[in-house]
Parts: sequence; C-alpha cells; structure tokens
Amino acid sequence: MFIRTVFMLLAAALMAGCATRFQGKDSLQAVREPSQRLIKQTVLRPDNTPDSVREFSRTFDGKLAQEKILDAAGNVREIVYYDYNNGLRTERRSYNRDNKLTGRRTYSYTAGGLPETEMYYDEKGGLLMVSRFTHDSSGNKTEWTTSDASGNLMARTRYVYRKKQLQAAALSGPSGETNITISITYNAEGRKVRETYTNTAGNTEKEILFFYDETGRLAGQETFSSFKTFSGKSVYVYAGEDEEPEKIFRYDNRGNPRETVIQEYALGGEKSGQTL
Repeated sequence: MFIRTVFMLLAAALMAGCATRFQGKDSLQAVREPSQRLIKQTVLRPDNTPDSVREFSRTFDGKLAQEKILDAAGNVREIVYYDYNNGLRTERRSYNRDNKLTGRRTYSYTAGGLPETEMYYDEKGGLLMVSRFTHDSSGNKTEWTTSDASGNLMARTRYVYRKKQLQAAALSGPSGETNITISITYNAEGRKVRETYTNTAGNTEKEILFFYDETGRLAGQETFSSFKTFSGKSVYVYAGEDEEPEKIFRYDNRGNPRETVIQEYALGGEKSGQTL
C-alpha cells in the first residue's frame, strides 16, 4: 500500500501545476515552484469561505525561503524553510504548528548544477526514500527513480524528447513494468494542448486538454477519465496583461464549483513582497 501511495504521489507530482506559458522540458518536473512574484495563495470553498492559505517569503534574489501554510481560521498548520548554497537549494525543513520538525529533504547536484538526488528524512533524521535524476547532454531530465531507505526501487519515470521538446513520460513501479505512459501533444505554436495517460493494456485512463487565450496564456483545462467521461475543468483569469493568473476556478464533473484559488503577487518588478 505504501509503495502504491508513493507511486501515485509521484505520478501526480509529475504533472502538477502548469505554467502559464508552456516550456518543454519543464512540464514534467519533480519540484513545482511557485512564481517568483507570488506572495500569497488563498483557496476558497464553493461557498467562498476560506479553506487554506499559503504565504511565500523569498531571499533578496527571489529564491523561495519560507512557505507558511495556514488553515481557514488563519492558524499556522505548517512552515517550510529552504536553504541554498551557491544559488542551489540544499535543504528543505518542515515544522508543524508546535514548531516541531516533521521532515527534512536534502538535495545534491552534478558538477554542472543539475539536480542529482533528493533525499527524504523523517523527524528523527531517519532516511525514508531517495529520488535520483539523470539528464542528457542538453540538460533535459531523462530519468527519475525513487527508492526506499534500503535501496529498493519504488518508482521510475523515463522521459522522451524530440528536438529538446518533451514528448512522453513512462511511469513504472518496482517490477520495472510500465504502468502508465503520458503522451504530450503540442499545437503549431509549440504549446501543450493535450496530455494522454495510457495504461499497459493501451487504454486511455485520463486525458487533459489545455486551452490558451489570444496572447498565449493558459486560459483553461478540461480533464476526462476513461471512456471520455468529463471529470472536471479549471478556468484561469488574469489581471490586465499579467502573465500569471489572478484567479483559478475549478469545477467538478457536473460543472459545479469545487474551489477557487486567489493568487496575490508582488507589485512591479519586485521578486517578492517579503524578503529574508
């Protein structure tokens, strides 16, 4: 059950969050970074009452230094701190509302500065699992593996590119057999318009369609489960000519509001409204 849970979390992390302007090799990524201008993200329930809030603080050069997660009443649920060395992230530490350490991650890199390992530890410093990354000569990530503390393979993802543009990702479990293949389709402008999730039998388990406005910003996405059954959609709203969405409206399979995400950004060219 633990391995299955980790595998599903990794699959979700691969596709989590789509940039307003799609960039090939960054679409399937191990770490989803908020925009350097984002300072607050509020999630509202269908009745427009708060569900959760995330506040972001940054270093003077725009790197994420602290992430604070609050509940609906404004109470701290979790605080995450990030450390850097020579511009590269070296550690991530999570603390609960009682300021007790709940987990830690450390990062290592190749001589060229590309991600090499991400190691997960529990609150006592015990190793939980290790993610390893390999890249091609162009810097594109070609493989992402996750193993448990004993070195047993839990999940593997292999990436396929064409002219440096990501075309597919194959996800496999401990046995090494591919469980899910994610294929990507682009339009003439090079923007991602479809992600198709196919199982080992060749059946489509999920499909996500992406739509853009006349300036190329992501305007929405629709998700379909197997048998082309509509399962939900998201609509992105921008303020003026901003490149990043001010609001994201998410709906369920019946078109009912599921949640609204409100995003607040630093003004002008500032990296953040708060610095550490």
